[in-house]
Amino acid sequence: MSNLTKEECLNALRGLEILEREEIFKKWNQVAPLIKCDVIEQLINEHFKCDQDCRNCWKFKIVEKCNPPLEFLDVEEGDWIWNNASKEYIKVLNRYVYQGKGMLVIKNHLRNHPEEIRFVEGRFYRKQVEENVDKRRV
Repeated sequence: MSNLTKEECLNALRGLEILEREEIFKKWNQVAPLIKCDVIEQLINEHFKCDQDCRNCWKFKIVEKCNPPLEFLDVEEGDWIWNNASKEYIKVLNRYVYQGKGMLVIKNHLRNHPEEIRFVEGRFYRKQVEENVDKRRV
């Protein structure tokens, strides 16, 4: 099952607005603001909003739009992240600061034992980094 687009979410919300209007009219016998649907619409807009630095995209799991390099504080225990240096996914078992440097305790699917590596800016991502390779023949 794929993720819904913003348009699909808003279309579904339009159907809910009709139901909420009917519910309000039956209960109060008048037209009133659609509070529930307004909140849901605000959540949809926030969910699909992509900050300039793309931090919100990962908070709300909009992975198809952005893949910024992670900062040390973005990495959490239990995350699977892409190590662009070794071209593999690694599981973060722990993160800590040692002598002013960010450190990760990681494990990958090939090694049975955890290892410590230094966090390097621009090396770790949420998903695999696709290299832009021009496949045209010269």
